Amino acid sequence: MIIYLDETYDHHHTWLLIGVLLNPSHNKFHRQIRGILARNAYVLPDGRFKEIKYTRCIYSKPFRIYKEAIDAFMQSDSHFSCIAVKTDHTFDLEIYGRPDEPAKVKKERAYRSLAEELLRRNLAHISNAVLFLDKMTRCEQATFMEILKHNFSTVGVGHSKDSKHPKIRHTQDVVSGAEGYELMGVCDLLQGCILNNLLPIQTADKKKGALYKNKIREYLVSKLGVKNLLPETWATEDIEKEEVYKKFNIHYVVQARQEEGKPA
Repeated sequence: MIIYLDETYDHHHTWLLIGVLLNPSHNKFHRQIRGILARNAYVLPDGRFKEIKYTRCIYSKPFRIYKEAIDAFMQSDSHFSCIAVKTDHTFDLEIYGRPDEPAKVKKERAYRSLAEELLRRNLAHISNAVLFLDKMTRCEQATFMEILKHNFSTVGVGHSKDSKHPKIRHTQDVVSGAEGYELMGVCDLLQGCILNNLLPIQTADKKKGALYKNKIREYLVSKLGVKNLLPETWATEDIEKEEVYKKFNIHYVVQARQEEGKPA
């Protein structure tokens, strides 16, 4: 199992999304994505493949290619899972640290906790996975990786406590646009579609080309066969959506509201 972990957030930092793309048959899916990029000549001047990125879906060619990438994802045995949390002024940082700690420290701890929870949820029946992380911006990279290695890669400790094998045998940070890591772009695209549904582009505010971002989100929603990617649709796992949840899952984090007059 090869896993890609990525993050995304909007310009106003209203939402933070942390997503993982899990690939049991990595080589097959990777070849398919590279084949789509090659067939459509989605390349840089030096011949390297252009990176799949939601933010680049602003005209017809990437839109067409990204639709093919979504089709390949739906046909593969890969699956995607995401944690989404609202990080505007309503986000309570105090639950992630002591009152005397700087906000920066609590923000990094919040990020690490959410990322670890996402991995834990998806590694219940998996061992010896390989984890690739895009360059993180929400916390100190070296510390984050050391904590992940301790909690997931050490037999007898953390999430590998009751296993003969580590949950994750190798963790590596990578540059998402580098040769060989094209599937990181698929993870970015799927996350971008969620963010687009939370903060859809308004026709009056954006150039016409940017509306392709709305269109690629609509295409993903149609392929999944769901109403939308918003919290109200993903709050309950009803039986009719069981297969969808196995393929594509969003966990919206809702902080418990503190009762007025009571300490945290």
